[in-house]
This record gives sequence, structure tokens and C-alpha cells, in this order.
Amino acid sequence: MSKKSRGSSSGGGLKRTVSEKDGPCIEGYLDKKQASGMHNWQKKYFVGKKGLLKYWKNEAERNTSGSKYKKTINLRGAKIKKVVKEGSSKSSEFIIFTTDKEYHLRANTVMEMSQWKETLKEVMNYKRGRSARNASMVASSESVPFI
Repeated sequence: MSKKSRGSSSGGGLKRTVSEKDGPCIEGYLDKKQASGMHNWQKKYFVGKKGLLKYWKNEAERNTSGSKYKKTINLRGAKIKKVVKEGSSKSSEFIIFTTDKEYHLRANTVMEMSQWKETLKEVMNYKRGRSARNASMVASSESVPFI
């Protein structure tokens, strides 16, 4: 039941962990593009785990007892794509496509963006209540008839 760290990036405070109970988890700051008219970028604090990505105005708001998250993005069935800018391979932007909306996000660095994308794909595929190891054990035992 202990958490084990899978590494972190420098500078941005990005935290990646895996726990038996919650599976893969990633948290830290990302810039989110506003959907309304001007398309400004706003820094938000994100936490991805158990198939969901939640965000708050900042980390302090997230850590406030009883604080409700600003938004939850269901990652099940979502697609994540890196934004490729013309003439540059160093974009740290990516888009999460859900069934009903697109979320434009930007990390501090290209390396951090890659960590977000990789971990969010793991978060998407996490099955509640089962670690990856337990899920494969259960799956294999479910396919064998009991005699």
C-alpha cells in the first residue's frame, strides 16, 4: 500500500506516483487555454488519477479542506495529442479530446509535457480497485474454468 515515486521533473513541481490503492497519479501545474473568445492561458493545478483529471485554481485551493475542484475531465475513451507548431518541434502544448470537448493544455517544458501525456494515458487505462498486477491476475483467473 505504499506509494513509490516514478520520478519528477525539475522546476515545475510535477509529482508522479503509483500506489496500490489509486494506481498511477500525476499532479502539478499546467496552463489551460480558456474556451471563451480571447483564448488566454491560465495556470491551474491538475491532478490525474483513477481515470479522471481534476483541476483547481491553485495547489493551495486543492489542499484546502473541503475545497471542491473546479472541473473534472473524464479521461475514459479520451485521446491525447501533442500540438505540433509549424517550424518548431519544441511545443509543450497538448490537447485532450473527450467525447464532448477539447482541452488545450501547456506544460512548462517539452519533457514535462511528455511526462503528463505518458502518465495520463496510464491514468486513462486504470481500473478502479485493481492494481495493474492484480487486474492481470484476476483477468487470467477469470478465463480459467473452476473445476
